Amino acid sequence: MGGSISLSRIDGLRFLNGGLDQAALRGRVNEPFLDQSLHSLDDLGRQPRFLHWLTLARITELTLWCAAGYADSGWFTATGDLLFNPRRKFLSRKNSSELIELDRHRPISEQAGGPGADCGSVIYKLKKEFRLVIEKKALMPELLSRLKSHPLPSQPYLKQVESRMTRISSTLSFQATLNLPPGMEVETYLRLLGGEQRALIESQLCRFDLALFHKFGDWIETNLGRNPVEVSGLAADSGKASQQAA
Repeated sequence: MGGSISLSRIDGLRFLNGGLDQAALRGRVNEPFLDQSLHSLDDLGRQPRFLHWLTLARITELTLWCAAGYADSGWFTATGDLLFNPRRKFLSRKNSSELIELDRHRPISEQAGGPGADCGSVIYKLKKEFRLVIEKKALMPELLSRLKSHPLPSQPYLKQVESRMTRISSTLSFQATLNLPPGMEVETYLRLLGGEQRALIESQLCRFDLALFHKFGDWIETNLGRNPVEVSGLAADSGKASQQAA
């Protein structure tokens, strides 16, 4: 189930997880931080698989929490970056190895066509002559893919992650239907509403917490440096989350 782990990797795991804890405590969680945390986990190299799974799941929990907070606030671009928008993508002419890096926040047709170009003609040209190359998926799909391919089974947790991703998408769709006064954020708007109206809107928000994030952190501290007593219970227990899900 994993064997021994070197002192340097123990220190590395503690440092990484300590950084996750501090970021969560201070509310300093964003896409660059989460992306770098995933890179740091990769840089640690081979580890006992249950410790790797727990750390990967903690990064996933922080990402879901961050995306849910963005969705609850109606921050469409920031939520989309975590859930849908590839972190790095290119255009490549068919039968060619040349890559043209794309700005993730600008329409592809706009970048390919230039100022004043006819949109229909540009789209036709793109379909006929180019292909889209995704080098780095959006962070949540990347994390989900890694969890699915991990050697430690975790089907209950996977279903729970997918359910919360769906919930975030639903909240974002709901936010698009709100007719807020110009410049007013959702939290401010809620304070102006009566109990029934407020409850209706609240029921459509995510309001995720970090209960599983902290639980996984406790398991890491308990088990770091030695084989766990009951690793088989990991996947089943991790499916029992306190966060709301779709």
